[in-house]
Amino acid sequence: MRFGGLFVSSRVRARGFGLRVFGAGVAVAVFGGVLTAPPAVAEVPGSAPDEATASRYAEARGEPVLVESATTETDELTANPDGSFTFRQHAQPVRVRRGDDWVPVDLSLERRPDGSFGPKAAPLDVVFSPGGPGSADDAVARVVRGENEVGLGWGRDLPPAVVDGTSLTYPEVLPGVDLKVDVTINGFTEVLVVKTAQAGASAELERIAFRTHAENVRVYDGPGPGGDLMVRNESGTPVFSGDASSMWDSSGGDGENHTEGPADGDRRAQMGVEVGADTVTVLPDQEFLADPDTTYPVVIDPGDLTLDVGHGVMRLRSA
Repeated sequence: MRFGGLFVSSRVRARGFGLRVFGAGVAVAVFGGVLTAPPAVAEVPGSAPDEATASRYAEARGEPVLVESATTETDELTANPDGSFTFRQHAQPVRVRRGDDWVPVDLSLERRPDGSFGPKAAPLDVVFSPGGPGSADDAVARVVRGENEVGLGWGRDLPPAVVDGTSLTYPEVLPGVDLKVDVTINGFTEVLVVKTAQAGASAELERIAFRTHAENVRVYDGPGPGGDLMVRNESGTPVFSGDASSMWDSSGGDGENHTEGPADGDRRAQMGVEVGADTVTVLPDQEFLADPDTTYPVVIDPGDLTLDVGHGVMRLRSA
């Protein structure tokens, strides 16, 4: 993190030495009659472990200094040169821990040593399958929070993933249908993209079963109507909840990416949902798929799960 430019302060007061300001405004310290230059501002740290130290540093630097003990993924406290403090709180995480340091959030995907993909620096551990032979046993995407893991698998080998920034596409998982996942600040999205009306007429889209990936949690029918879902941990406490019944076309928007959510004007439909012991099955609206007014591509998004993770809501929209 960077905290502005460097300034020379002529306001430092400390017992045992004084500052004399000379013509050009440069301050030097006098010790026993010997002139010595004060420490360069660059030598005064831009962060400090506590408020008192940060306040001294800020006066010496002439600019704000970060209070390390008050820094979190969303919060930061800075000491100002005039003795005041400024507190900032972000709606979403802007930094994450890497060892003893904080680094900015970076959702760009990278390949990990085990072959999977994940974001470079994200608040949650999100893992994407690389696809290819043997990938039928993997979750397409899963999110890990402590001892809880949840995700959905495709149940058959995926094509090799095509990486583009923060997204992966598994092309042609069914004829004319792509599977696309995106990492977000709070988790990931995962949708099926039905590219043509011909693909939409496939019998394979009448019922689509996704194998649940769950560690220390289980997926249940939720208390609400339609595609309401609830995910509980081993003690029965709800840790995820959401809706698994959304699909929409590409009627609205102007060149928008409809895979990130329906745009204004997109036509929408509801799907039936069946929750089994280890599967979530969606039943896309066949009339919607066959309707001549439906504009392709159509996006099938059979999961919109949320998790309260302490810094906001993690949205896990999974297909």
